[in-house]
Formats: sequence, C-alpha cells, structure tokens
Amino acid sequence: MNVKSTVLDLISSQIYKPAEMIDTNSTLGDQGATFDMVEIKGKLDKKFGTNIPMSTMNGKISGIISEVEKSIA
Repeated sequence: MNVKSTVLDLISSQIYKPAEMIDTNSTLGDQGATFDMVEIKGKLDKKFGTNIPMSTMNGKISGIISEVEKSIA
C-alpha cells in the first residue's frame, strides 16, 4: 500500500483539491483544512489502525505521512 498517495487522496477528498496539487511541505491549515483536521485524523486512524497525535496533525503533511508509515511498520 502506498501510504503517501493514500494520505494525500484522503486529504484531497476533504479539501476538494487534487492530490497532486497538495504540497507535502505545507500544513493542513495551509491547504485550507484547519476545520477538517479532526475528521481527517479520524479517517486516517480508522484506515490505518493508528492513533496519530494531534501535534503531528498540526505539523507538515510530510510529517503526517511519516507518522502513519512509522505506525504501520
């Protein structure tokens, strides 16, 4: 499973922006997803069986991807 593309696709579906246009060096807030953060976290946790810290969700999208990869390894 490609974690990066799955995470970007999930974020994309919440913010209605193509996944390929999401900069992984930006935050969810930069992408206009501040109010969707808890919902995105819930969907990621459910999809991957993880419990991503909110502090990670507030950081860069690349950090979220890394946290998911680390949690499922």
